[in-house]
Amino acid sequence: DMVIINRRRETAIVITAGRTWTTCVFLRSGQLHVGRLSKEEMSDWRPLDYPVERAIERYLQHSGGVSDAVRRKLETLKGAS
Repeated sequence: DMVIINRRRETAIVITAGRTWTTCVFLRSGQLHVGRLSKEEMSDWRPLDYPVERAIERYLQHSGGVSDAVRRKLETLKGAS
């Protein structure tokens, strides 16, 4: 698991990475959501030197609120790390 960032300074926490798709929790435009990136889209992102555990805590405390789907993904990841 890792934290990634793109050139627009949007961040995401990688939940799972497969051959074709990478599932992430994204922080974009002040909102959290679960989505996925194709292999091609992943080329726009790079690893960020930031502790995953800390990122999870910050995402869970996000002022814009955390949906149930996002909370479940983050709690699952938190328990696995």
